[in-house]
Amino acid sequence: MQGNSLPARPSRATAGDDAVASIVSAIPLRAQLFHKQLQPEELLVLHAMLEIGDSTGQFLYPSIPRIAAYAKLSERTVQKTLHGEDRKTSPRKDPGAPTKPRAVHVGLIEKRVLVEIAPANATKRRAATYRLQIEALQDCPRTERWRQKKLPFPADDISLEKWVHHNPGAWSRITHELRMGAEARVGSQPLSPAASAAFMVSVARKHGMPHQLAVLCVEMSRK
Repeated sequence: MQGNSLPARPSRATAGDDAVASIVSAIPLRAQLFHKQLQPEELLVLHAMLEIGDSTGQFLYPSIPRIAAYAKLSERTVQKTLHGEDRKTSPRKDPGAPTKPRAVHVGLIEKRVLVEIAPANATKRRAATYRLQIEALQDCPRTERWRQKKLPFPADDISLEKWVHHNPGAWSRITHELRMGAEARVGSQPLSPAASAAFMVSVARKHGMPHQLAVLCVEMSRK
């Protein structure tokens, strides 16, 4: 991708171009979470983490107080949602009554929805870093009919060519950052198709491209 040309897959792509072009889905990660089997507090916590950390889900920092403030949940609820809770016995109203076993609440980390990629650093007061592994979540049957429905982009209302023509500098910065980001990841663990799409959209949005055009741009890079 060079100059003001629209994104297209070259006949002999570089390693960076191949990484950028391996996009299957252009659905933002936040939107994908609505179609996954999640409890309400889990959805709120993950959305807060994507807002606080990285919208691609690659670098998330679970600072309990900040997530609680963003998600409008108590810190105890956030702690339980992330790390789980061992609820072996229920409280006894009558000291003489036998205790009843309670189910253990499994957190997002134990479910491998959040995978640790860097440990916490107490000296620097830095929380552990996690990556969102959306593949560990099951699809939600309640949203299946909307997930399967594909809405076409209104070509008359969205003109990528016109935007590129009027914003050549921004388009040049977008293509440069995408190429540099892709080449920097050569040899490392590849991003999932959804994460790659979210990364491309976030770069385009950062340089002023409207969201719908950014998604359309990702779609065109697949052709």
